[in-house]
Amino acid sequence: MCYNILISTTTSSDLTQFNTPLVAFSKAPPNQSAASLLRHPNHWFLGSIHGCSCGFRHLDPDNEDLGFSEPQDWWPEDQEAIDATLEIHDIFSTLLAQGEQLDCVDCWTESNEMEARSIHGVADINLRAIPRACFRFLGGRHMRFSE
Repeated sequence: MCYNILISTTTSSDLTQFNTPLVAFSKAPPNQSAASLLRHPNHWFLGSIHGCSCGFRHLDPDNEDLGFSEPQDWWPEDQEAIDATLEIHDIFSTLLAQGEQLDCVDCWTESNEMEARSIHGVADINLRAIPRACFRFLGGRHMRFSE
């Protein structure tokens, strides 16, 4: 199974302008049932160097108590995933600073409609309050971003 990050935003800008070797926005969300949870009109799939969304930092719902934190020696993370997540923090911060709204769902690619509807809840995230080195996606969550 792979992570699947679906994003919605109020901006009508083409997010592919932010694509890099580590970050790839595309217009075709692969999981329509999870996309139905998103709040804004413009939907995007967030891919990584792997094609799926696995190339970013994620926190599994079973480890939610760890929250946002910098990478730790006792929990090895791939440097490319760390760098890609830093890029996403910057992109999200840019969009929010422009007055746009933004949310995302971080689920498994194989999620069916029932799994998408049982997402572990909504997390309201003030991105400005999270140092960029600490940011990661919360697996199984609908994340709503503010600045």
